[in-house]
Amino acid sequence: MAALILLEACSEIAGKQTIFVTTLDSQKAFDVVSHEILMDRLYHYGLNLNLWNIIEELYSGVTSSVKWKGETSTSFDIHQGGVLSSHLYKAYINELLLDLQKRNLGTHIGNNYVGCPSCADDIVLLSLNREEMQEMLNIVDNYSKDHRFNIHPQKSNVIIKTGKKHKDPENSDAFKMGNNDLNCSDRTTHLGLTRSTKDETRINAEDRISLARRTLFSLLKTGVHGSNGLHPKSSYRIY
Repeated sequence: MAALILLEACSEIAGKQTIFVTTLDSQKAFDVVSHEILMDRLYHYGLNLNLWNIIEELYSGVTSSVKWKGETSTSFDIHQGGVLSSHLYKAYINELLLDLQKRNLGTHIGNNYVGCPSCADDIVLLSLNREEMQEMLNIVDNYSKDHRFNIHPQKSNVIIKTGKKHKDPENSDAFKMGNNDLNCSDRTTHLGLTRSTKDETRINAEDRISLARRTLFSLLKTGVHGSNGLHPKSSYRIY
């Protein structure tokens, strides 16, 4: 749904309009979540206390180790990998998304707010205005500092998509995330899909074909003929 909303918002621009699309990369998103803040957030959301206690137990003092050739490594803390992780991360950043909506920062489709269509740590910001986009980035930066996670400036990108009658924006000043400049490029990735200033459909189609080709070639040695390799239905689907 987040990918669809982003696609629809970009398709709404026409003529002389411009839309700024910023994809944000949360550095080690699930590893750095403050469990104290998370559990407090879940409590205030009214989560059933029995479930609250179970989640607290699940995420308290969880460790793992590696066993290799009869030897076991020292244990280390782990903070991700559970089936609940992405859902809990949504609760962790939900106030950020609500704050942007309450301030009415970001673009709309009709009367519907679509300024930050996100899924867990895949956050995207949409705006038709350069100054508004920078204000949204300032809010995200302050929220990340308050909630003890970092936005990776080198892995976050801004692309500027324009209508058919619009020339490239003259004001190309870099956007800021705190004291860091964000990359302005012609291409970025959101939820596994490439978002580009042009030829977006062709790029995604070629990427999917390339992935399928690499998958097929990597499995040739194991056998895709069905006699001692993959199930014929799996081979057929890959092909």
